Amino acid sequence: TSSANNITGNAGYGISITSANGNQILNNTFGTNGLGGILISNSAGIVTGNTISGNSGFGLTLNSGTGSQISNNTIGTNTGGGISISNGGGNLTGNAITGNTGFGLSVIAGTGNQIINNTVSSNTLGGISLSKSSVTLTSNSIAGNFGSGVALDSSNGNTLTGNSITGNSGFGIFVTASTGNQITNSIV
Repeated sequence: TSSANNITGNAGYGISITSANGNQILNNTFGTNGLGGILISNSAGIVTGNTISGNSGFGLTLNSGTGSQISNNTIGTNTGGGISISNGGGNLTGNAITGNTGFGLSVIAGTGNQIINNTVSSNTLGGISLSKSSVTLTSNSIAGNFGSGVALDSSNGNTLTGNSITGNSGFGIFVTASTGNQITNSIV
């Protein structure tokens, strides 16, 4: 468990966890780390209540692991983007993902991710990018991004329910080469 630490100015990631489950990263501050704020690879953990900002790379990267719980974090002004999920993922709830260079949330080849009640705003490339992924987006506020609110590319079987997707510079929802997606009860 890492709790209430100030983790800044490292050449690599602020914290890197590989092939180790059950870790908790709670109420820390991450900033100006060279590769990104947090890397969780081939692992599952709990990341809650952290401030992750001003890092090079993504604020949080989940790679090839399932079951992580990512909640109530503030993730902003990271140069690669807010959160990157590839080949796995977990549940993202109640996070504020704002002002990142890149997408607020990028999911590549991720399945089973539950993305619920997050605020995704003012990110440079767009709000949420799904590529070759299948996720559930529920009750998120995706607004004011400098690109599309949600972009689906070769992503099938996604469910978008009850989201507010407004005021983005590109499309509200942009879908290409994707089938079987359900979009219901959303404001676009």
